[in-house]
Amino acid sequence: MRFDSEQFTETQQKLFQTLLFMAKLLVVGAIFQGILYIHPNTEFLQSFLAEIIGAMLNSTGTQTTVNGISLLTSKAEYIITQDCLGWKSIAAFYALTFASTKRTLEHLNYLLQGTAVIIIANIIRVYTTVVLAEKGIVSFDLIHDVLWSWSLTFLVLAMWAYWMLELKDRKPIFQQRIQERVREFNRE
Repeated sequence: MRFDSEQFTETQQKLFQTLLFMAKLLVVGAIFQGILYIHPNTEFLQSFLAEIIGAMLNSTGTQTTVNGISLLTSKAEYIITQDCLGWKSIAAFYALTFASTKRTLEHLNYLLQGTAVIIIANIIRVYTTVVLAEKGIVSFDLIHDVLWSWSLTFLVLAMWAYWMLELKDRKPIFQQRIQERVREFNRE
């Protein structure tokens, strides 16, 4: 018996696409679990993030001392853990995009832009967590465990949804430019 997805009904085609999406997501999930299992040393990235946040805090009036991965203020010590890096959100963004297309490399530009957005949002997330906790506006646990933990998840889902609805089926800009140049060349 020959397997031909072209012979599927519309419903079967949608189910098949869902199956492919889930299978790809499971493969990426297995890779993600492998990374969690080996637990790579990210202390240099944590220290770098601590330096960035410390500089931001000092520049906005919160006296902060950075000691490795620790941020020391007059009220508390904040530890920049591996989870503070936002790497899981970046991995989820890549996983969703990879699972949604056969042309992942063609969308590399959007993936890199999305990564930059997630990194910037994560820096803002960590910074505002410390600022709001220091000022006593909201408790650290509420900010950290509820508000900002879900904010990156929402951001990842919003960027993926935008990509799915607006950009996924478009040709990458470099392909469009090449086609335009070929047309111009053929006119001459």
